Amino acid sequence: KVGDIDLNLVSHLEKLAPFGHQNEKPLIQIMELRATNINYMGDEMQHARFFCLGESGKKGISCVLFRKAQDYVELLQQKDGLLNISGYTEINEWNGDIKIQFVIKSITC
Repeated sequence: KVGDIDLNLVSHLEKLAPFGHQNEKPLIQIMELRATNINYMGDEMQHARFFCLGESGKKGISCVLFRKAQDYVELLQQKDGLLNISGYTEINEWNGDIKIQFVIKSITC
C-alpha cells in the first residue's frame, strides 16, 4: 500500500546499493491509486510529474515518469479507474526539504 512507503523503508532499500547493471534498484508495485495534479514536462511532453493517492484519498506519493508520458496519457487522465504503478523510490531533496519520489517504470489499470 502507498501508506507503507516511508523514509524508513527507502533508507533500508538504499542499503542494497550500489545500483547499476548487475544490481538494479528494487522495483515496487503499488496498486489501486488515482493520479492527480498531472504536469507534463519536456519539449515533447515526454515526462510527467503527478501525485498518486491511495483509494482512501488520505495517503499518497509524489511520482515522476520519464520518457514515456505519452504512452500513458489515457490511463493518467481517466477519472473512474484505479491505477497500478511499478517503479522504485528515490529521495528528492530540495532546499533542505526531503521527500520521497516514486520513479515509475510502468502503469496498468
